[in-house]
Amino acid sequence: MIALLASVAFAQPPRVAVIVTGNRGLANEAPLRFADSDGDRVADALVELGGFRRDAVVRIAAAGREDVERGLAEAVVVASRLRDTDEAPELLVYYAGHAGADGLHLDGEVLPLPELKAAARVIPAGRRVYVLDACRSGQLMRSMGATLESVTDAPADFAPPADEAWIASTGPEQDAFEADQRKGALFSHFFVSGLRGSADTDHDSRVTLREVYDFAQSQTAETAARTGRVQEPRWAGAHGDWPVSNLHRAAGGIETAGPVPYDLLVVEERTSRVAAEIPAGSGFRIALPRGRYQLVALDGDVPRVAHVTVRDGFEKLAPAVALEKSPGIRARGGLLVRNAWTVRGGYEVWTGGIGARSTLHGPWAELHRELGGGHQAGIRVSGAILPVHTGWTEGRLASGLAEATWALDLLASPWIVGPQAGVGMGYVQQRLARTSVPGLDGWYGADDGVLSQGAGVAVVRGGLRAEAPIGPVAVHVSSTVGSWVAFEREAKWRPGIGLAVGLGTRP
Repeated sequence: MIALLASVAFAQPPRVAVIVTGNRGLANEAPLRFADSDGDRVADALVELGGFRRDAVVRIAAAGREDVERGLAEAVVVASRLRDTDEAPELLVYYAGHAGADGLHLDGEVLPLPELKAAARVIPAGRRVYVLDACRSGQLMRSMGATLESVTDAPADFAPPADEAWIASTGPEQDAFEADQRKGALFSHFFVSGLRGSADTDHDSRVTLREVYDFAQSQTAETAARTGRVQEPRWAGAHGDWPVSNLHRAAGGIETAGPVPYDLLVVEERTSRVAAEIPAGSGFRIALPRGRYQLVALDGDVPRVAHVTVRDGFEKLAPAVALEKSPGIRARGGLLVRNAWTVRGGYEVWTGGIGARSTLHGPWAELHRELGGGHQAGIRVSGAILPVHTGWTEGRLASGLAEATWALDLLASPWIVGPQAGVGMGYVQQRLARTSVPGLDGWYGADDGVLSQGAGVAVVRGGLRAEAPIGPVAVHVSSTVGSWVAFEREAKWRPGIGLAVGLGTRP
């Protein structure tokens, strides 16, 4: 019922977005690192919070000139399909990449801005908003019209039509900057953060275009100034009251009444993706997808971090965010981990082998390293010298195996679940003698009834792993299927199934 009332209260015309990004510009321009990922973050925020249907967002990544032209043609079709008899769709065009006074620089080609503007105006739409995150994007705006007097921070000699708004991430002669710590361009990073709630200065859960611009403008300029650079976004046109995002649409998020003593990065633990930034101040309400997040303080010499899990609804934090001092934490992108390396160990049973095909079992230990993005790699060793005593046989089983392993975290919850794989080499030896059971003399193919056989082996296997944190340690359970290659007189493939349990340190 609440969601229904919210949708009625914030009813709006259909919306179309064209999001163009490219890391590669002209031959003399150094490739960017984050333009394409910035575009993905913008698209996700618009779909989650802005009332844009996923099929109404035309996403053009690693763009060349022809790609942009095809995308704009696709947007015409999309907008025509959505157009209502009473109200035309609203259009947002977002560009992140290289540019100059001559236009957009797209993978070795130039798309003059007048051509982009003409193509975009063919799209049937009412309100139109253009956002350019590129070097000297203010110069692009300056080249298009006459004086605009109503907006004080607009560049000179630019007057967009009454149904348009233009936002540039820089002034006419300024460069746009990417920030490694934030894993994105400054302006796009703060634009997305604003959409997710950091720009909601009146706390009505509704972010307007003017609010998100004011937030991105001030944060971009201040952050650039702290590094000795100048980047001052510009605005021209109308639509300041246009609602760009609505936090009531969010599945969940985090909120606190404040005070927040530090600027905080909100980082998704599974992917190491920076979701948003929260400025220091009186409090915040940030819309986020479900998952596990870190709040990482940007200020201070000692790293500080808090952990939160977002489920359905907004997770309420204490009035003052409890940031834990963590000496020795090493940064991995925006994500912080206490230990890049972890140690695990336990016991494993693995079917297969050689000769009498006894089940192999024994202890295992693994040195594991976090790689980021949910990926881990490790070195695993296992082996044992174990007695064998059954009703028919007695003897011993010796094995040793070293493997290179890989794993990926998929499930975003206190439990970690995901795929794993391993490739390794080792040696297995069986020395078994039959017991005095009549009729088994020929079982081992030896007169004395004793089998002593060894072989080098190679193992390839994959499966699933689960990890549950319990205090300072984590419980590990994994199952695998795969094959042994036993190098006896000739190579032989032998299928196997394994089950392992153990304990380990936590990252």
